[in-house]
Amino acid sequence: YAGHETGFPDTPLALSARKAALGNYGDTGQLGNTVFCEILPAQRSNGSWSYIKPAATAPASATAGTILPTVYTVLELKAIQLATGFTSGTCVVAYDINTALTNGLNFIYTKRNVDGGYGDEGVSQAVETALAYRVLKLLAPADTRTQDALNWLTNNQQPNGSWTGGVFATGMALAALNAAVLP
Repeated sequence: YAGHETGFPDTPLALSARKAALGNYGDTGQLGNTVFCEILPAQRSNGSWSYIKPAATAPASATAGTILPTVYTVLELKAIQLATGFTSGTCVVAYDINTALTNGLNFIYTKRNVDGGYGDEGVSQAVETALAYRVLKLLAPADTRTQDALNWLTNNQQPNGSWTGGVFATGMALAALNAAVLP
């Protein structure tokens, strides 16, 4: 997971899978290097992460910060922080995990639409709202935007119990929600 140029959201997902499979993150030195030399330097100035690190040959759509890589990176950074106690570190420059988490949360807020849902293109989507809600309930549970995202999700569940009629969107929504809030 360290040193891969395509690391987002692959790197956070790989770290999550490693922890799930082995019960830990492995070598904390390598983990620290991954966090402070790979993940945190890749955060964009607007607080987001993109699918890949910016490169001259990469299409703008792949290097623009979006909800999915930002959510998975924020969730994994918080899990790493809780598991290891990492708060700050240096790799060429100093990085603070709490600042990165706050900046990621603030980026996610910019993707909020007037209906309370979230979407990268200004249109609320079930997957993006479910992903945003996971970060919101973790980092800002008392914020009204967290409740708005929850309301959007519960109000947009279809009569057949799905979201948008799709298995993936439904799975993402269910993973983000507590069963007690579902109709």
